[in-house]
Amino acid sequence: MKSKKSAIMLGVATLFICAGFGIAEDGELLAFDKVHKNPQEVVKSNAKNVLLPGAYQKTAGQDASGPAVKRLPRLVVMKELLKDLPAGDRAEFLNSMVMINGRVVSMSLAPLKKNLASEKMDSVVKTIYYHPEGSDKSSRKNNKSPMRFTEISKLFKDIPPDVRNEFLDSLMFKDGSFVSAYIGGLRRTVKPARMDEIIKAMATTPGPIRQFDPKTLCWDGICYDSVCHGDDDGDVKCIDGTDSSCDTSCHNYD
Repeated sequence: MKSKKSAIMLGVATLFICAGFGIAEDGELLAFDKVHKNPQEVVKSNAKNVLLPGAYQKTAGQDASGPAVKRLPRLVVMKELLKDLPAGDRAEFLNSMVMINGRVVSMSLAPLKKNLASEKMDSVVKTIYYHPEGSDKSSRKNNKSPMRFTEISKLFKDIPPDVRNEFLDSLMFKDGSFVSAYIGGLRRTVKPARMDEIIKAMATTPGPIRQFDPKTLCWDGICYDSVCHGDDDGDVKCIDGTDSSCDTSCHNYD
């Protein structure tokens, strides 16, 4: 009898221990990423007023014990993001950008301050710098590659303003990393080697310019005549797109 009671007590203790691990595991799955500090002082000072999705978010209507769903990649086109700026101010803003390895690291805030309320300006800047931890696996893969420092104003100094502005308006970023752009105007204006130079200077992935068919095989570099495309399920990849370019960083590798 004594041994039977001991067995029952051991079973109950084991049940509580397992339940404890289950709670810890759920808590980990439902955890939100911390909002990372932004290099722009204007965003640091207003970080509490700017909300960004974490790495995971709960489906509407679920309680704290419900399953977590994966965060959808954030695709942003510059012309759409800056639609509240007049064309001239938008061109000034985009031409002021400085990039390192396909990510914007500096820009003039004057065009934003002239046209937007502080909350809207904070949101725009935060969106441009947005880069959730672990979202861009290619960036970790390329840590040992040479730093590609690009000043947009210098890179496009010999390009007609209308062609430059058309290209910069079309810039697409996925979670803060360059993934795609319209190159039709550049293709008609400069020689292929010069166009390659511009695209490589802005690329997130330091690989060569490649041509693949189908475009979903575009990897370790950039493909021309392809565009970054995302669907409602969060699947993002390069697909056929005339007069566009697509960077490897477009692809989801999950």
